[in-house]
Amino acid sequence: MSLDDRRQQDLSHIERMIRELERQAPDERGIPERSPVIRPEYWRDRIHVLVSSSDANVSTIKHAAVLLERLARLSAR
Repeated sequence: MSLDDRRQQDLSHIERMIRELERQAPDERGIPERSPVIRPEYWRDRIHVLVSSSDANVSTIKHAAVLLERLARLSAR
């Protein structure tokens, strides 16, 4: 598996987690607020790590940008 394949796999996982956060209202999450996985910042940081490399391809960067927009909307709720 290439590095880009691994990045895309990680972004797909993050996308599934974002979808789950979007689906749930903040008071319905059932996970303690201190858990990092319910915080958009946690996923934002993971995305930045994935695309911070100079060898990230255009597809990975575009996918990451879409996910970052969704996280921004989620944070605004």
